[in-house]
Amino acid sequence: MTERVYLHVGPHKTGTTYVQSLLMANRDQLAEQGVLFPRKTFGGQSRAVRELLGEKAMPTGRAVEGQWGKALDELAGWDGPAAVFSHETLSGTTPSQIGAIRASLQAYDLHVVYTARDLARVAPAMWQTGLRGRQHFTWQTYAGSLRRPGPGRRGGAGRRFWYNQDAPAVLERWSKKLPVENLHVVTVPRPGNPPELLWQRFCTALGVDPAGHDLTPRRSNPSLGTAESELLRRVNEALAETDLDNAQWVHWMRWLGRRLETREDMARYTLPAEDLGWLTRRANAVIDGIRAGGYDVVGDLDDLVPQPVPADQARHPSDTSDEAVLTVAVDAVRRLVEHLAEQRADDDRDG
Repeated sequence: MTERVYLHVGPHKTGTTYVQSLLMANRDQLAEQGVLFPRKTFGGQSRAVRELLGEKAMPTGRAVEGQWGKALDELAGWDGPAAVFSHETLSGTTPSQIGAIRASLQAYDLHVVYTARDLARVAPAMWQTGLRGRQHFTWQTYAGSLRRPGPGRRGGAGRRFWYNQDAPAVLERWSKKLPVENLHVVTVPRPGNPPELLWQRFCTALGVDPAGHDLTPRRSNPSLGTAESELLRRVNEALAETDLDNAQWVHWMRWLGRRLETREDMARYTLPAEDLGWLTRRANAVIDGIRAGGYDVVGDLDDLVPQPVPADQARHPSDTSDEAVLTVAVDAVRRLVEHLAEQRADDDRDG
C-alpha cells in the first residue's frame, strides 16, 4: 500500500488542464518514479472524485457509483511511495467534505497542492468558463459580483469565485484537518516563461524529477475571443427562456465552445483597466495570506501580482460589435450543420 496521497485541488483556470494532461502523458514514467496516477485518465479520476464528494452523477448525467471504491483499491495495491489525484472541484470543498475526504484517506499521509495564478488573468478566464456552461452575465455584471459579493444569484457568482480562488481561505479550510507542512502552493508562471516551468514546479511539489518527461499536452483549454464569448453569452441568454434539459444545455454549449476556440485571428480580451486596481489589492491580500500561512511555496509569489496591459493592447471582454458576433454565429451554424450531417451519415450506415 502506498504511503502518501497528493490531492491537486486546482482551482479552475490555474494551469490545471495542462498539468492533468501531462500527468496522463507521463503516467508510466511517474509510476517508474514511484507515483501512481489512479484511474488512468482525467475522466476516470473525475468520476471517482465526484463520488467522493457525495455526488451521484457527472454534470453530463453519467453515473459515478463505485468509482471511488475502485480508486481506493488501486491505492491499496500500489507499492510505490505516493499517488496523485487532480481535480478542480476539490478547491471548492466544504469543511464537511474535507472531513469526509480525510476520513476516507485516513490510512495515508495526505498532502494538498494548490496552484495559484495572477487574479487579473483568472477572473476574465472564469467569466468565459461560465459562458461555456449556462452563464449569461456580461463582464460588467460578473466583475461587479467579484468586487462586491452579496446575496442573490448575481452576488453568488462572486461568492463562488472567491470560495475557490482565495488561496489562503482554501488552504485554511484544509489546515483544519492537515498539518501546514502538508499544504503546498505552486505558482503559475507569468506569460513569457516556457510552459514546462509550471510542470517542473508541480513535479517539485510531488518530489519527482521532471527530467525526461513527455511535455506534449494531450488536452487543452484555450480561451475564446471577444466575439466568440459574446455569442455564447447571447445563446445562453436565449436558452434561459426555454425548458432545455440542463445536461443537454451544458453538453452543447461545451461542444460549441470547443469548435469556436479553434477559430483563427480571434480578438483576445484582457482585464479592463478599470478593474485592475481592486483586483491588484485583492491579489496582494492573497499573497500576504499565503506568506502568513507558512505554506510550502514552489515558485515565486511575485508571479501572482497582476501586470498592467498597455492601453493600446487592452480589449474589454465585452468589447465586440454585432457584425463580429454575426460572423462568428454563421461559422458556428456551419460547424453545427456539418456535425449533424456527419451524425446522420453515421446513423444511415448503422441502419
